[in-house]
Amino acid sequence: MLYIIQTALELGFLYSLVAMALFLSYRVLNIADMTTDGCFILGAAVSVTFAAAGHPVLAIPAAMLAGVMAGFVTAFLQTCLKVPSILAGIITNTGLYTINLMVMGWSANVSLLKTETIFSMFKKTRFGGAWYEAILAGIVVAIAGIVLVWFLGTRLGLSIRATGNNMDMVRASSINPTSIVCNEGHSEKVMDVAREAGAGGGTIVPAMGTGKQRPEKFMGISLADEKDMLFIVETGKKKAAIMRAVMEQVGPDTASGAICFSLPVSQVVGLRQEDEEEA
Repeated sequence: MLYIIQTALELGFLYSLVAMALFLSYRVLNIADMTTDGCFILGAAVSVTFAAAGHPVLAIPAAMLAGVMAGFVTAFLQTCLKVPSILAGIITNTGLYTINLMVMGWSANVSLLKTETIFSMFKKTRFGGAWYEAILAGIVVAIAGIVLVWFLGTRLGLSIRATGNNMDMVRASSINPTSIVCNEGHSEKVMDVAREAGAGGGTIVPAMGTGKQRPEKFMGISLADEKDMLFIVETGKKKAAIMRAVMEQVGPDTASGAICFSLPVSQVVGLRQEDEEEA
């Protein structure tokens, strides 16, 4: 019974990497990518070949690079040749059957008996006893999970998540209205900061702020804090610099108390960009 549990954990950790890849394509990017199945076998074929040749450590990055190349083929079919995602994955997956055999020397299997692998190297450390394979696989999965979470929090990762959530919004994000809410009387200071960061101009609108609690009233008149709202329309490449400057110089912890957010714009009429004016 214990052996069954140990084997199940080893296989579960190994195949959890496939689950992460499927999560990225189906859940995050929201595309039906069938490349994962063949890509997993391709990585195994490459790593086995390198390990049999006496390079067990080099087998890991080599397998990852092979998977990247397979994904690049699928991406090329989708983006450049306009092949539907599910069909592009099927084409790559089908082609990988022959490539996997070629990588393994046109053999259906490669023997690793008495061959040094990362598992045999880890066994020599005597860490984990009989569970050394499950422990090493679990460590690899944990590292992959941490890297995945970190990557999805980067600027590129957030863009990928946004693409899967609303592709039209991402297409429209080349021009962004940056909206800034600040305390009354500080709008000019905030606007000066935005100009220094590249903003061409903006519109100031008086407003009133409210929170979870209803504002107090005196003689039927609301005593809510008065705010100023700034609307700035700029290209996407300037958006990050403007928002960063506002947060660092006149952000929530300052007297201006500014907060900012951006929304995508699909069309703009009546505004001329600086590059158009220079042309």
